[in-house]
Amino acid sequence: MNAAYAVAFAVSLLVTFSLTPLVLGAAVRRGVVVEPDDRKVHLRPTPNVGGIAMMAGVVAGIGAAQLTGALDDVF
Repeated sequence: MNAAYAVAFAVSLLVTFSLTPLVLGAAVRRGVVVEPDDRKVHLRPTPNVGGIAMMAGVVAGIGAAQLTGALDDVF
């Protein structure tokens, strides 16, 4: 069962790290950014939709865990 957790973790990690630059680029192109101002600490426009990549990683990890079959009692 430990291998199933490792597979789910690895899939989540790879998907999240792979999608983060893509989501960042799409956010900048579409203007989905927070502009700096007096109340913000960042100095340049910062994308605020990084949760999309994180959520995709979580969903992919859950899917991988379910496909392994070792975690059927959880699902």
